[in-house]
Amino acid sequence: MKNKIRFIMQSKKNDIFAMHIMQDGYCVKTFQRFDNLLCNAWNVLCRRFISHSIPRIYDPNLKDYKGIYIVFDGLVEMVDLAWLKKNNPVARLILVVWNPVSRIKLDLDAARQMGYEVWSYGKQCAQYHMKENLYFYCESMYEKALQTDARTQYDIIFAGKDKGRMDKIKELINQNGWQKLKWNLYFTPDHFWQIFKKKEYRRTLDYEDVQAMQANARAIMELMPAPDADITMRTLDSLILKRKLITDAKEIKERDYYNPNNVFVIGDDPADALEEFLNKQYVPISEDIVKRYTLDEWVKRIVNDTPVNEWRD
Repeated sequence: MKNKIRFIMQSKKNDIFAMHIMQDGYCVKTFQRFDNLLCNAWNVLCRRFISHSIPRIYDPNLKDYKGIYIVFDGLVEMVDLAWLKKNNPVARLILVVWNPVSRIKLDLDAARQMGYEVWSYGKQCAQYHMKENLYFYCESMYEKALQTDARTQYDIIFAGKDKGRMDKIKELINQNGWQKLKWNLYFTPDHFWQIFKKKEYRRTLDYEDVQAMQANARAIMELMPAPDADITMRTLDSLILKRKLITDAKEIKERDYYNPNNVFVIGDDPADALEEFLNKQYVPISEDIVKRYTLDEWVKRIVNDTPVNEWRD
């Protein structure tokens, strides 16, 4: 199966998922011929600030493929999708919308007319008539954390980009009297050039280091970066690391891995019950359920064309 699939992603060197997808045995390509920091920065600069008409220098090795292309939406535009279709007339083309639809610059109906299957995950699938898959994780993401003896140093951790969540978390702590809990708040800027914008910003960590930090806390905090966003990787982090989750995603109660002993839903569960929640025994989730979220299972659902919203109904 793996030799019939190519992923196309923003970068093989600077994309966390791309690096781990390759470690899990899949082929990853980029649209641009040269995949380095300078070329990637130039591509972003041209597309966002100069002119969308400036052509991308495409990788000629992307032509005449007869397998399956899985294209992630990061920095992809309609002209890129059209080029891929024109140069791969017999390939099966999959467009994966990994970001909220409101944040991307793609015409999904036009992509379908070109011949792309449009897949995504979560609640936006029904709204935009996309085939639904589950969020996925790569097993190589957690090798370091699972091999390290974790020591519980904190009650709750949030590690990641700000995206407006710094102020929201601080407000939750102050409003709900959660100051007595031991927090590890590690905020990074949304873009590297914003590092000096706030004194609380820290340097970006490797994903493996984030996992090691999260393994040292009793619970991981997850806040949605946008109203139409679904779960984030922190949900799966909590499953793999067997840590509790504190989230404002109320739809999580409908998921197969939800257990009230493991998941605290902000806005639904009483704020003054957070400490009691942390003290409850963690309930292990079935390995069969966790396996559904692996990359291999995610790929199988696409290859076999079995969207989640078909077998869930």
